[in-house]
Amino acid sequence: MRKRFVLKVSGELLWYRESLERLIDKVVELSEYVYFVLVPGGSVFADLVRELQSELEFSDYVAHWMAIKSMEVYGMYVASLHEALVPVSSLWEVSRVWDVGKVPVLLPYEVLKRHGERLPCSWSVTSDSIAVYIGYLLHVDSVLLSKVVDGVVDKRGNLLHVIRVSEFGRKIDVVDEYVPKLVSELRVPTVVFNGLKPWILNHLIKGEKGSYTILLP
Repeated sequence: MRKRFVLKVSGELLWYRESLERLIDKVVELSEYVYFVLVPGGSVFADLVRELQSELEFSDYVAHWMAIKSMEVYGMYVASLHEALVPVSSLWEVSRVWDVGKVPVLLPYEVLKRHGERLPCSWSVTSDSIAVYIGYLLHVDSVLLSKVVDGVVDKRGNLLHVIRVSEFGRKIDVVDEYVPKLVSELRVPTVVFNGLKPWILNHLIKGEKGSYTILLP
């Protein structure tokens, strides 16, 4: 049976067009061997929601769902970068897209309206937590969070290859603050890796050691 992965596409990669395209190309290449579901970040669109909330003072509930909609805006852009990418808005569509040999880009608003009761409506939950939660809903083998850094580092700046979130004594700065709680409670293996280095996906799908951080419960 093919392994299945949720891959969150960092919103920061919007500003690295060539690197984003290389990441997508690598995903499509590896989809011959494993299944990927892409979950878009919020990018500048979520940043705008945050700015507007500060100015207009609407509630965290409204901001939460606006930010999730902003992920869909970025998701449509990501899906436009390769003909093998197909935007979908429900969990059942994921399998349908896999069956025709393509890669689903999950636009999460409708999914979370139906299944997102575990996620609080606050800025502690971003696309990182949403990707982990979708991984839980889809029962994937691992959730891969792309960033523009290699992973989690210790106080000396050394990359940590594996950490247990329950034992990590400080905030994990490269992911949102709700991710450790979800990883711990839902038992979802989660990886932080550098989306500017798409070749790392080769190591990840094979379970080989590489320049990334595994977050364990």
